[in-house]
Amino acid sequence: MFNRESILRSLNSENYYIDKHSLDLFLNDWKIDSIYEDEGGLEFYDDLALDKIKRGISLKAQGYSDDQIVLKLQ
Repeated sequence: MFNRESILRSLNSENYYIDKHSLDLFLNDWKIDSIYEDEGGLEFYDDLALDKIKRGISLKAQGYSDDQIVLKLQ
């Protein structure tokens, strides 16, 4: 499982250079939901969510709109 910070570290280590604000927008715009939220409100995501983010970033770089990306990610 990944939280948002570990997602950022993973993406940056694989040359997907995005910041926290961009990640927040991607998760919201592309309708990628967390699989778990702890009592402190920290959200956790699975491997599938990380793969969707990577694919979404790739599609965004190719010029796809957010609506098109949502359709392709589902």
